[in-house]
Amino acid sequence: MPSKETYCYRILKTYSLIVDFDGEPMRENVPSPVQGETFRQWKKRVFGDAINDVVVYIPTVPSPTKRISTLQNVASAEHLEKIFGKIKRDSKSDKNDAVAAAKEQTKKEYISFPKETLESYLDEFGDTLEVSVRETLKRFAESVDSGVDSEKLVKELIEKYNKAVKRYRSIQSVQR
Repeated sequence: MPSKETYCYRILKTYSLIVDFDGEPMRENVPSPVQGETFRQWKKRVFGDAINDVVVYIPTVPSPTKRISTLQNVASAEHLEKIFGKIKRDSKSDKNDAVAAAKEQTKKEYISFPKETLESYLDEFGDTLEVSVRETLKRFAESVDSGVDSEKLVKELIEKYNKAVKRYRSIQSVQR
């Protein structure tokens, strides 16, 4: 079961209510709102029979002569501090997730390029490319769905170029 603070945070997100209660929540998720429900019906549905003393924090305007110490005693905000701590931790987690997603997207953008770009280069160079080069690049373009992995393409080209140079040198050495 979730912690009390987690459950209260879920209630805050679902109902826009800040609550406190005695006991442990009996369920994992907070049920969806029901139109026209009374506080008693809501309390039973959301907390069950095992939870007592559900308190809803409602903004009030204290009298100008009310002492701050009295307000602090009445508010008993320790639980609220824990809820806001949970909110802060969750927002940091969301921020970290967003940064990680942005890094991954940037990596994808710089590691690959659209398949159409390679195809347009093939069209641009046309018959000036050697047949084997054109066929290698065409085969590579056909092997991908949308994005061409730059690293993979460069590696394949280096391997093919290296083979061609070795073959050329072996032919040269035989002719001498």
